[in-house]
Amino acid sequence: MSVEVFFLVLLSAVMHAAWNSLTKVNIRPYLALAALNIIAGLFASVALVFIGLPHGGWLLPAIAASGLRQCYYLLMAKAYQGGDLSQVYPVARGTAPVLTTILAIPLLGDHMSITSVIALCLIMAGVMIVGLARSAGSITTSFSPLALALAAGATISCFTMLDAWGSRAASSAISYGLVGATLDGVIFLAIYALFLRKELPERYISANALQLAAGSLFVMASYVISVWAVTVAPVALVSALRETNILFGLLIAVTILKETLNRSKMIGSFAILTGLVLLRLA
Repeated sequence: MSVEVFFLVLLSAVMHAAWNSLTKVNIRPYLALAALNIIAGLFASVALVFIGLPHGGWLLPAIAASGLRQCYYLLMAKAYQGGDLSQVYPVARGTAPVLTTILAIPLLGDHMSITSVIALCLIMAGVMIVGLARSAGSITTSFSPLALALAAGATISCFTMLDAWGSRAASSAISYGLVGATLDGVIFLAIYALFLRKELPERYISANALQLAAGSLFVMASYVISVWAVTVAPVALVSALRETNILFGLLIAVTILKETLNRSKMIGSFAILTGLVLLRLA
């Protein structure tokens, strides 16, 4: 992986953690996700007017990946209703590169070294430690947020593999990424029109216009970068590096949302990050 790709994927991780934190504040998480993705879809569709649609066999994986992302968003929104950002986010994002690496073996012909195996074990151990940690004053009362976060991690892995397939089959990975962001926006717009119109007040959008606009740009840009990256680097490495957003998510949770970072979460987070570093170096 080149230096340019490394730092662009790292930037994608920062943006992903930033917009993800917006779903935890001010409004119900799923409504925030809807607003962010509708606006991101609008930005992406405008960009497509100038860039154009891709060519090749990209349509089927793009549609399937977009459908799985809706499952991911719903699972994360439900998990946030019962769990802390510093608990749910690391579990979901830490699980994804493990499953992606495992899937890459039969589907992409990748091979795992001993270092990779050690990295996977560290990540899964860290996931369990963080997921089962109970913060002082935590709103988590059951296993449900952890289970939802683990399921979200599985969907991340699946749509990552689909996007790797689609972007590599497309004539332009950037164009493919913009199509994916547009599809997400269209689906959320349909859901909004059918079910959420009365629950997502216009005054919320107008009062948080700048915040939503910035978050939506982060949604679109972080996705497009990650889709492009898997066309120039192994998907398992890109997935693992992108999950450094765990660190940025925890920083946001502690410094901005004022969530508690106890010893268990610190140990678990360190194990996850150590595993991700080893996975990157493997």
